[in-house]
Amino acid sequence: MVRARCVGATLSPITATAVCRGLVGNWIKYAAWEDKNQEYARARSVYERALDVEYRNVTLWLKYAEMEMRQKQVNHARNIWDRAVTILPRSNVFWQK
Repeated sequence: MVRARCVGATLSPITATAVCRGLVGNWIKYAAWEDKNQEYARARSVYERALDVEYRNVTLWLKYAEMEMRQKQVNHARNIWDRAVTILPRSNVFWQK
């Protein structure tokens, strides 16, 4: 059994992962808050940690790349797009951006 930090309960590893995945919106809000406060290194760190938890979330990849593009960090954004299409090659959303 695993103690899931995101819910504060003892759950099986599979259940804990499923519950934590539902909280991706909190990661995005936290990263956006850091971005708004011009803490770009922290925002990157938040996005990277969120991707460690849920790398299959398309919205997370999009928000991360869009943040880098807003900051004129072209190489960072390219690296994020490259990682996203490598990990999720069948997602059409990345190819439309």
